[in-house]
Parts: sequence; C-alpha cells; structure tokens
Amino acid sequence: MESYEDGCVGEAIAARQLNRSARLAADRGIANTLRAIARDEAGHARLAWDILQFCIAEGGAPVRAALSASVQHTSKLHWGADHAADLQRFGRLPPHELARLARDQVSRSHARASRMS
Repeated sequence: MESYEDGCVGEAIAARQLNRSARLAADRGIANTLRAIARDEAGHARLAWDILQFCIAEGGAPVRAALSASVQHTSKLHWGADHAADLQRFGRLPPHELARLARDQVSRSHARASRMS
C-alpha cells in the first residue's frame, strides 16, 4: 500500500503541484526545471501504478482488500491547508510551513552572501 499512498497519490500530487508552479513561474529557467522535476515525479507515479498492478496480479484478493482499505483511508483525509498532518503524510508541506521555510532560507542566504561580500 506504500506504492499506492506514496506513489500513486503522493508522487502524482507532487507532479501536479510542480506543473502548476511551472506555469506560474516568471523565469523560463525555473519553469523548465520545475517541468523536468514534474516529469520525474509523474514517472514515479506511473511506476507506482505498475507496481500496484503487479502486486494485485500476484497477491490477488488480499492485496485488493488492502488497496480498498487504503483508498478509503486516503479519501477520508482532509486536503485543505489547515490539515497539516494529512498533507505532511504525503510529503506535502502546508502553505504556512512553506512560507516559514522560505523566510528562514532567505535569511540564511542573506547571511551567507553578506559574509562573502
């Protein structure tokens, strides 16, 4: 079920987020990089679906039952920004955490650049 949750769901979310970010990016180089990473993440999602299909073919009914339980579980998760734990479970940071990390990194980058100049 890790392939389903991390790959089929998580990697697919990442690919979509990166593609959306690429469309919003003003800098062509950044947009191209984001699209390249999105393609890689989409490839991981496709691989996860292939793995899941193989597991079902080999494991049959018990794997189907486990998949059904995982699908039900993930469908009950809250995907809004106010549900940080559900987002983080799939490796996605909520907006407030992204903003905090960005502020912290800008501060670190400024400090390092200041030491160099």
